[in-house]
Amino acid sequence: MGRAGKTTRDTARSQQKSIYPTLSSDIVKYLQEQGLTLRKVGDLLGLSESFISRVRKKQRSLTLDHLVKLEQATGRALPVILLEATELSSVPDKLRPIYDAFRNLFVGGEERGTNPPRGSKENGR
Repeated sequence: MGRAGKTTRDTARSQQKSIYPTLSSDIVKYLQEQGLTLRKVGDLLGLSESFISRVRKKQRSLTLDHLVKLEQATGRALPVILLEATELSSVPDKLRPIYDAFRNLFVGGEERGTNPPRGSKENGR
């Protein structure tokens, strides 16, 4: 692979490093808003409370394996967890229609309205 391929890979890795800590932190904050302590989150994921604390501070990130464990432990689909954990203010204006459509699709039915988007006026943020 030429230099262009390496640059693309490097850019992707750089973006992952900046996105994963933020998303991981948002998930932990969301779980705390749902009444879980850092210790309980750690117990659900098989991780220490101190590791979860570092995740919350964006010093560490959750892996896909951790997210699968979270999905199994909570009985909630991962897309729903990710949508609910996403701060509304972090969604760019031009992506809001897509965010809203996915939220309505995944967080629908009897759950609709029970968990307003994080950061919305309805949620008190």
